[in-house]
Amino acid sequence: MPERYRVPPAAEQLEIAVLGRGMGESILCHIGDSKWVIIDSFRSSRGVPIASEYLQQLDGDHEVVAVVVSHWDDDHIHGMGALVEQWMPNQVWLPTILRDQELVAFAVEHDEAMAGVAPSGLKEFLHVMQVTKGQGIRRWGSQGHSIATTTPAVMTLLSPTHEFIDEALTVLGINHAPGEREVTSVRSNRTSIVLWVQMGGATALLGADLEATSAGWSTVVGAHDVSRPSAGVMKVPHHGSGDADDQRVWDIMVDSRAFNVATRYTRLKEPLPRPDDVKRLLDRTGGLFVVGELSKRLRTESTAYDLHLDAASTDGIRALGQVGVVRLRHGPEMEWRCETFGAVEVVVGCGVGSDTAPISG
Repeated sequence: MPERYRVPPAAEQLEIAVLGRGMGESILCHIGDSKWVIIDSFRSSRGVPIASEYLQQLDGDHEVVAVVVSHWDDDHIHGMGALVEQWMPNQVWLPTILRDQELVAFAVEHDEAMAGVAPSGLKEFLHVMQVTKGQGIRRWGSQGHSIATTTPAVMTLLSPTHEFIDEALTVLGINHAPGEREVTSVRSNRTSIVLWVQMGGATALLGADLEATSAGWSTVVGAHDVSRPSAGVMKVPHHGSGDADDQRVWDIMVDSRAFNVATRYTRLKEPLPRPDDVKRLLDRTGGLFVVGELSKRLRTESTAYDLHLDAASTDGIRALGQVGVVRLRHGPEMEWRCETFGAVEVVVGCGVGSDTAPISG
């Protein structure tokens, strides 16, 4: 590991670190004074939350002030319960739609039936609910809410939109018999918490997996305050897939010179982002980082990869591929500086080289 990897951000510096693998996404935001907000989770090869490994490998003491569960898909929530239990932040944000008593009761009722199926968004959601019970730290987020910080950073939720919250819970795919299959559904992407992060002159748009629907990105763009500066960092939504791409996001919300980062998703027969996705995004942006390595099996076979692995199996976790990190820090010269570690593909330029120094994940 290079020494520069260990150097923590300056006290007044905004950092956006996007971590990914073939199956998993986690984002860390340094919001000043060694305080962090963690969005989403996956486990390292040692079976611990990858965000914890990242912070442990940075010099200095760190405080996690908030954790955000953008939505409950497996690749965003695996290890989240352990992460919350370890750091016990002042705030744990979940999409408002998950507050419904029917869903909570469903999770409790189906917990036993889901034993042995991992990663499981349902089990992790239940773990988060158990760890936070009675702590007064749950926050049910929707468009317009803000994460409380004690630093100059401002973090605003752009979704889930109120139009979507009014829709039925069936979009979450919970209407299945116990043990019939995992309860997660790709349609839960529409519940995703999208974050707008601003600290001084630095801005970032963290797109989670929100889709380009009338109650999704269309509503987010329509409600956008055009007086805000354009985002200099864009976490590309839903692994760069076409169902999350709205041209107006790039036109109105994102700077044409932004650093754009997508994470891989290998659960499909053809992993995301697909070649046509990359081409489309390059037309939008001119540069793209893709984080996370394809597993050897996916590089050599066209069949879908079975990711229903035992959570305790480190061999299974390693099979998902090497971890990649894109670390972006906003410097005193009022510009973003980028470093890459591990499995990161620089698809086109972006003005930086790709250093490959893996973290222990």
